[in-house]
Amino acid sequence: EYLALIEGVEVYVLLKEKEKGKISVSFRTRTDYYDMSEVAREFGGGGHTKAAGCSLEGDIHSWRGQILEATARYMMGKEVKGQERFLKVDFWER
Repeated sequence: EYLALIEGVEVYVLLKEKEKGKISVSFRTRTDYYDMSEVAREFGGGGHTKAAGCSLEGDIHSWRGQILEATARYMMGKEVKGQERFLKVDFWER
């Protein structure tokens, strides 16, 4: 959960390939603005407001773009009063 400790991060998504072609996706937020289970449901998953997830099959690099797009669309569609909004994306791979 290192990503949650980075200042300014409100939402983060972790894609992890458990084995070839089997992907685990975790959606997390530290705020009360977002319900990450809404994004997870788009991919057949679920969970709680601040912690949700789903399991996917296929190429992790192909799914990455789709997950990013759905997450960004959800975040930008939420009205957060009194908050300056911006979206920054970073990818880390091992």
